[in-house]
Amino acid sequence: MPCAENEIWENGVCICQDGFTRTSSDGGACVQGGPGTSCDPSVMPSTCADPSFPTCRDRGAGIGYCTTTCAADADCPHGFACDTSATPATCKSAAVGEGDDCTSSADCVGKDATYCETVIVHKCIVSGCSVDSPLSCSEGWNCCDVRPLGLNMTLCVPEGDCPTQ
Repeated sequence: MPCAENEIWENGVCICQDGFTRTSSDGGACVQGGPGTSCDPSVMPSTCADPSFPTCRDRGAGIGYCTTTCAADADCPHGFACDTSATPATCKSAAVGEGDDCTSSADCVGKDATYCETVIVHKCIVSGCSVDSPLSCSEGWNCCDVRPLGLNMTLCVPEGDCPTQ
C-alpha cells in the first residue's frame, strides 16, 4: 500500500514525514506544521512554523514538538490535553482514550487508542507507532515492537515498560 503525499512507510505503517502532522485523528492528510510537528527546544525563537502552534514543548532528550498555550483541555487540538502544571500551561500530546479500561477492542472504538490489551493491563493503547520516531507516541509513552512476543504490531507503552527492550 503506497503512502500518501508527505508520508513515509515505516515499520508497517504510513507516518508523516518530519515537519508534517496529520490534519485529523482519523487519518487526514499530512500537512506542514501544526500540533505535534518536530521542533528543537534549544532554539529560540521557536522553530515552529505554524503561527497557531508557535511553542516548542520540550519532551526531554533534546526532542520537542510544536504546540500552543492553553487554560483548559478545550483550548487544545484533538489528541492533546492542557498541562496546567507547566509554565506557561501548554497543550501536551495525549492520545484520546489511552489508558481507558477495556475488555475488548470494541471498548476502544472511536478513540486514538484503538487496541485493547486484554492480557495484563486491560487498557486501551495506541498501536501502529514507529519505534524510530520519538514523537509517534504520547508524551510519557514510548513505541514498543512486540513482534518478538508473537503480536505482529507496535504499541505505545508507558516509558520503561516495553517487555522486549
